[in-house]
Amino acid sequence: MDKETEIREQAEEQMVNDAFKHLLNTYLASRHRKKVDIITKAFNFARQAHKGVRRLSGEPI
Repeated sequence: MDKETEIREQAEEQMVNDAFKHLLNTYLASRHRKKVDIITKAFNFARQAHKGVRRLSGEPI
């Protein structure tokens, strides 16, 4: 893997992690904050299932 690809993948990983943190923070601010573990498991499952998959535009799914 070349350096440019590695940097892009790290940036994409950070983008996904930031979006997930925002989702959890929004959820935790609501009255329904009892299922964080289920949401986290679902997120990790989806992340693994879509690893390496990209849209036609080249963006990660």
